[in-house]
Amino acid sequence: MTSETSSSSEWKTTITNEWRARRLAETKDVSLLFPLAMNPFGEDEILAMTDVLLTGRLTLGKQIEHAEKKFAEIVGVPYAVMVNSGSSANLLAVSAIANKLRTRHCQAGDHVLVPAVSWSTSVFPLIQHGLRPIFVDVDP
Repeated sequence: MTSETSSSSEWKTTITNEWRARRLAETKDVSLLFPLAMNPFGEDEILAMTDVLLTGRLTLGKQIEHAEKKFAEIVGVPYAVMVNSGSSANLLAVSAIANKLRTRHCQAGDHVLVPAVSWSTSVFPLIQHGLRPIFVDVDP
């Protein structure tokens, strides 16, 4: 085993142990029956993110290109675009459905149903494009 491989293995073991300890503490501290948000990342994702952080290349890396191609393949479309956050994804999606270059598009004043319990970033892109959010409850 080379020193580089040994070093790589050591940080992965350290990160994995820390992630497992924090995850265990997090699950013991859940006080809500239905928490509003939870950590969606697993051990593999944490290690992959750490590996990217250690390279210093945080944008437009080879992992992004691979993920875009893989996601497009999974959903059966020719292209996919990665963005930095769910907030940016919401804005991009609303911009796409409101794009006047499309034959059919949402127009200013159109109503859009939005869950009553949601983030502001689900609403603001609609308002930005002149759409009218209508808040609905899932339990009438």
